[in-house]
Amino acid sequence: MISNKKVLVLYSGGLDSRLTIKLLKENENHVETVFFDLPFNSDKAVKDGFLESEDVKLHTIDCYSEPWLRGYLNVIKNAEYGYGKGYNPCKDCKIFMKSVAQELAKDEGFDYLATGEVTGQRPMSQTRQAEELIDSKIDMEIIKPLEELGIRGRSRNRQFELAEKFGVENYPSPAGGCLLCDKQLKLKYKTLIENDLINADTVYLLNVGRHFFISENQEWYVVARDEAECGVVEKYENVIQSGKGKPAVYYSANRITDQVKKRALELQKAYRKHEDQSLYNKYQKWKI
Repeated sequence: MISNKKVLVLYSGGLDSRLTIKLLKENENHVETVFFDLPFNSDKAVKDGFLESEDVKLHTIDCYSEPWLRGYLNVIKNAEYGYGKGYNPCKDCKIFMKSVAQELAKDEGFDYLATGEVTGQRPMSQTRQAEELIDSKIDMEIIKPLEELGIRGRSRNRQFELAEKFGVENYPSPAGGCLLCDKQLKLKYKTLIENDLINADTVYLLNVGRHFFISENQEWYVVARDEAECGVVEKYENVIQSGKGKPAVYYSANRITDQVKKRALELQKAYRKHEDQSLYNKYQKWKI
């Protein structure tokens, strides 16, 4: 393994990336991390003091904001290497993240990128063939300390042994991963992204409420499911406010007409506490 180098680690906050930091530091490398805050990813930059205790700097790429959001959505929309069972372009996404990390690394004078990747851990982006394809798109050498130790496959016993050795405790359990992999959400994400409805303002509606889309006028409606979601929806300008037993409804369209507003009101009636079954049935054909 390398030593006395400056290394930028792609950091998820999980055990594998923490062990990567530990292994690199054990060999007296200077380590910093980069975290990608992605709208569809359940991983979040865990603020539990681990990086602070290791004296490791964190760089965050905020893909909820421009210019990163537009670049990220373009990768999803125009995937070169295909999709999984959902709307997940895993190979293209990995190339995007490593490319952005590489630019940061070059700008900041790093010698290497590093990841906690383990061959065979994920079916689409962590096969040997997929890893070779992804890494061939990156100019900078990528260090994978866990793989260098011979760790392969989905078993995590070796990682648990290393965690005990290094005293790594209270790490987050593996999360649900990327929401783009969910087959049930494929239609929603595909519709919203391919119709260019998601931007730095509307991105916060992606994972809120029930969604409806009428293509003729690019009409998009979001019906909140609970009080917390009403709070999100009601931050927007085009909204029917919630009331007793009535959900908030967001609406947008190429042209905001009386018909659009009428439909938003009908959707509120369809999903109020004692729902209007006829209106509920009417809108199911537009649900995404």
